Amino acid sequence: MVPSITEGTDYTVVITSTTNGTIADTSDANFTIQTSGITVTSPNGGEIFDIGNSYDITWNDNISGTVKIDLFKAGAFVQTIVDPTPSDGTYNWTVPSVTEASDYTIVITSNSMGTIADTSDASFTIQTSVITVTSPNGGEIFDIGNSYDITWTDNIAEDVKIDLYKAGAFVL
Repeated sequence: MVPSITEGTDYTVVITSTTNGTIADTSDANFTIQTSGITVTSPNGGEIFDIGNSYDITWNDNISGTVKIDLFKAGAFVQTIVDPTPSDGTYNWTVPSVTEASDYTIVITSNSMGTIADTSDASFTIQTSVITVTSPNGGEIFDIGNSYDITWTDNIAEDVKIDLYKAGAFVL
């Protein structure tokens, strides 16, 4: 096992006989000792993910092979998102139907070295996208030629479109 020492690109190994110190050899070239690691970059805190939508889970690492990605809520395991997936820094995830909350994190773990892992730095939110019509919402009477406000509430960032239907059929 490589001990916990200073990282560097200029290491060599010297192997010497314990009975005859003149019998020895040194590595032909330098090699690198580094800390293997994974760093979650998204979701890493504050994001809002809508159930049913797809988002990229991203990370940086210096490992090869595959990783496992797990979902946690308030520190408790919820489910495995994927196992295995290539350790290539991105995985496109369709958010499943889970309890809506703002205390989710993910953990990405190396499959070959289980002690190498990282957790989101802070929690992110999983929610259902919602648009709620508040007016007209039933019983109103609108006179042709007059103007009326159409109002709604939502928790989405994008623009909306408004269509008019009569008896379930599109009008305009």
